[in-house]
Formats: sequence, C-alpha cells, structure tokens
Amino acid sequence: MEKLWPILDEADIIVAHNSRFDRGWLLGRYVELGMKLPSHFFDFCTYQNLRPFNMTSKKLDELSKNLIGTSKLPTDFSLWERCSRGEVAAFKEMEAYNIGDVYDTLYKLWLRTAYYNPWKAIDFSNPDSRDIQCKVDGKYLIELSDFYTNRMTGLKYYQYLNPRSGQIYRDRYNIRSKKAGQGFVRPR
Repeated sequence: MEKLWPILDEADIIVAHNSRFDRGWLLGRYVELGMKLPSHFFDFCTYQNLRPFNMTSKKLDELSKNLIGTSKLPTDFSLWERCSRGEVAAFKEMEAYNIGDVYDTLYKLWLRTAYYNPWKAIDFSNPDSRDIQCKVDGKYLIELSDFYTNRMTGLKYYQYLNPRSGQIYRDRYNIRSKKAGQGFVRPR
C-alpha cells in the first residue's frame, strides 16, 4: 500500500472496472493503516460507462472477449495464496496478469467503449485550442462537407469525424447559431 500511495497521490485519473469498489477498497485500507489519504483523483469506470447499454454481460472478461477479442489471463484464489506465501513464480504470474489486465484488457476496453458514452468520458481535449477535438481521445475532429439535418425540425448541423475511431459527431447548435462550430459536439 505504501508503494501505491504516491502513484494515487499524483494521479489525476484512474481507470478501473467497477471503480466504486476499487476506490473504496483502497481508501479503506489507508484508513485502516492510519495513513493519509491520497489527493483527490477522478475515476473513470468502464463498468458504469456501459450502464446505459444492455450488454450480454458486463464482467470484464466477457466484455473484453466480445468487444476487443481478448481474454483476461485466468487466475483463481490459489494464485493469491501462493503470493501470500512469498512464491516468486506466483508473483511473476500475478505481474503478467496485472499487466495484461490493465493494458491488454482495461485500457483497450476503455478506448473501445468511451466513444459510446462521451459524457462520462475523461476530457482529453485542449481547452486552449480553437480546433474541435474529441473529448475521449483528444484527436482533432475533421469537419465533414455534408450537414446533419434534423428530420423533425429541418435544422442543419455541422458534422465532424474522429479519424481514429470513425465516430461521427454533430454540432450541438444548428448552423445559424452563433455557438455553432465552437466545439460543442455530441455523437450522432
């Protein structure tokens, strides 16, 4: 816990699956140990981000299989027991599991799903830039030549493409508004 504290203290954002549990568990251990709590950090929860969608399963392993084509490395309680006994081989297995769980699974799952619910995403756009950027990955959006037309009102909106994800966004304000083209975009 002592080694993790400076990482959490310096972190602005922590990405986790079911982060409410992870955050509470970590902070609870610091309280039990009588340690100072780390500085406030924002947590992005891949589980909560998918809440509006009726997925077959929201378990991390199932999501990674279905959405990014990878699986978590299998582990069970015996690995934890072996680690607690100090087995070096078990620690190496645990390290491989954690690296795979974090990058190969969690990070890729976050990239794959954050575009579908950008209101809950971390804002990676540059507030000093006049160019319109994707909130999820900070990529500059490309303005498309055709407009989005609202079928009910007939109002037209600028459209933008994220070249990385292929996600198309439309301006929040119609083309006649003074606020149009100023970066207020939402997925189409």
